[in-house]
Amino acid sequence: MRLFGLLLLLMLGAKFRAAAEPGLSFQTFDLLIEGAPAAWQVELVYPAAAKIVGLEGGEPPFAEPPTYDRRGLEGGRILIAAYTLEEGRFSAKTLRVARLHFAVPENEELSAKVLLLAAARPGGRRYEPKIFLRESEPESDSEVIPEHSPKKEVGP
Repeated sequence: MRLFGLLLLLMLGAKFRAAAEPGLSFQTFDLLIEGAPAAWQVELVYPAAAKIVGLEGGEPPFAEPPTYDRRGLEGGRILIAAYTLEEGRFSAKTLRVARLHFAVPENEELSAKVLLLAAARPGGRRYEPKIFLRESEPESDSEVIPEHSPKKEVGP
């Protein structure tokens, strides 16, 4: 039992050291789509030095995390997609469909390009919405960091 406890402490210690790795900054961006998609698929190209350390869902009906290629969490290119079968929950507004968390070397500028591969409205009708990344805003006052830079868009 002691051996198990010691191994657990060693593993947790290594995990906390990795999380506090110096030389990294963490940035969060929202993936936004204009219009009312029932399904979407994008390719996100980002610097190879960066890593995606988290991928969350967005606003309903895309509150669940989207499907993605796990190999794309590192390496500078990831495919992300989601769909919904829900009816009547669509609007013409800009919708946050995902939130991405990046670990970026401090000396690197995060620039990313989002390419729309496919989008469809309810019923399967294809359409070409505008899609873009925007730096996320903190969700509550407790998350506000005084040095937090203002919201900026990344990509085209």
